[in-house]
Amino acid sequence: MKRFIGMLTLVTLIVYSLSPVTSIKAASSKAKIEQAVYKGQPYVRASGINQTAANKINQALKQYAVNAAASSVKLKKANKESWHKISVKTVYNSNAKLSVLFEYSIYYGGAHDVQGTDTFNFDLTTGDRIYLKDVINNQTKLVNTRTFITYMLSEKFKKNPSSIFEESITNYPFDPVETGFYFGNTGIAVRFDPYQVGPFSEGIIDIPVPYTVIDYKAPTISINANQDVIKSKIDDDFEGFDEGNIYELANGQIWKQENYHYHYAYSYRPDVIIYKDGGSYYMKVEGQDQAVRVSRLK
Repeated sequence: MKRFIGMLTLVTLIVYSLSPVTSIKAASSKAKIEQAVYKGQPYVRASGINQTAANKINQALKQYAVNAAASSVKLKKANKESWHKISVKTVYNSNAKLSVLFEYSIYYGGAHDVQGTDTFNFDLTTGDRIYLKDVINNQTKLVNTRTFITYMLSEKFKKNPSSIFEESITNYPFDPVETGFYFGNTGIAVRFDPYQVGPFSEGIIDIPVPYTVIDYKAPTISINANQDVIKSKIDDDFEGFDEGNIYELANGQIWKQENYHYHYAYSYRPDVIIYKDGGSYYMKVEGQDQAVRVSRLK
């Protein structure tokens, strides 16, 4: 299995991801949240902010409950054992952002119900919805985020192979509008419903992605003209970096990657430069922003 790993210095950054993404109590800009119910289906209402913004938010949240109530009536007409139930919780309300999660259970018949989540994120100053594309708004952030999610899924798989579908480690749903997420004090959490990346028994799986990861920019490497330099090519397919990788060069030399740097990228026989800096050798591959520390085997 190929692992899609992007431009991250993971040793430092992963530490931040291991703390859950939670809302903070001290808020610079937040709404007052009240519980409400429409025909047995709960939702929340916002107040204490710009009235126009509050109206837009409340209309969207109430409409979700209205739709759930209508769906429940329709299902029961077809099968009295069926249902459409929702629950609601506010998971973030700070820094002019609001995250509300609707978790639903729909039963059509059969072994078990269908479970999932619909996430609503809002800008409290305007009342506009915020989608994943508004946070992950360029290619670098996209690569960083997808790389990190892949890494976290692979770590979960290593700890418990039955908890994650192996094929989902690199092939999971990630849509700029449809994919659910919510805000936290250190980043966002991307939400996967049952069956999206793991079996029904694992339930909902949240992957916290810190802003330090999303916004990470790889440093550029400059080579001093006085350094010892070896120029050659990878003598076959190049499939990215990973600690312990072996790289065979066209000049017959064989080098091993020593440092912990993970990045998947494919190219055929790319140019490489190996140079000495201090007491270590580094390899820079054509098309890659970072160099990795290597040692010569042959």
